[in-house]
Order: sequence, then C-alpha cells, then structure tokens
Amino acid sequence: MLFASLVAVFERIEHQSSRLEMMRELSELFLQSSPHEAQIISYLSLGVLYPVFISTAFNLAQKTLSPVLQEFSGVSHAEWASNLEFSGDLGSTFERSSGLLGGGELTVVEAYDALVEIEKVTGNGSKEKKNSFIISSFE
Repeated sequence: MLFASLVAVFERIEHQSSRLEMMRELSELFLQSSPHEAQIISYLSLGVLYPVFISTAFNLAQKTLSPVLQEFSGVSHAEWASNLEFSGDLGSTFERSSGLLGGGELTVVEAYDALVEIEKVTGNGSKEKKNSFIISSFE
C-alpha cells in the first residue's frame, strides 16, 4: 500500500466528527492492507511505532524539525511561519511550502522503516543525524 493512500485516509479521518465514519474509514483501510501493513497502520494511528510494552523514545520535536523542513523547502522564515500559523500542522506546512505531495511512491512499510531508523539514532550528535536522515529521505 502506498503511504500517500494512508495519508489521504488519515486526513479524511482528521476532518471527521462522526466516530462511526472514522471507524468505517479505518475498516476499509484495514481491508485493503496486508497483515503487516495493518499492524503498522494500527501503531501509526495511535501515534506510536511499537506496542506500548516496548519502550521507545523518538525525541524529535516540532521545534527541532521545523527549521530543518523550512530550510529544505526553500521558503523564507516569514513565509514558513505564516504557513505554519495558517495550517497549524507541520506536515501540511511542509507540503504547501515544498510542493511535495503525500509520499509519492513510498510504501507504508518503507515509511515505517524510515521512522524506525530515525528512532534508533541516539547519543552525541543524534539530533543532527536525525535531521540529515530526514532531509535525505526527501531527496
């Protein structure tokens, strides 16, 4: 399954007020996915990478990520700040500012694997390593 398809469903769910409609969207998504993709989608929909009994520390805050994405998108700080204030969402701001849309040919498994690799980076210089990994993912 393409990551762009997952993003589209998550965006529809985000704008949905009906829990029944949210459940319908998720059930259709799970029906279209493989068992491995369904596992990943379950974690991502809860905002985690692993089951709760596995301790993890992603340690990648919006405050850290925002300047990296702003620089990559090539827009001025003022334009970035304006877009971020308008959307209130870092992903939407990046999409609007960079012109990159919804994941391209990236699959759900590939996107998840990239997030896991970012999460594994720890120690001295980890912030810079994570930032460069993120930028290289878009190139």
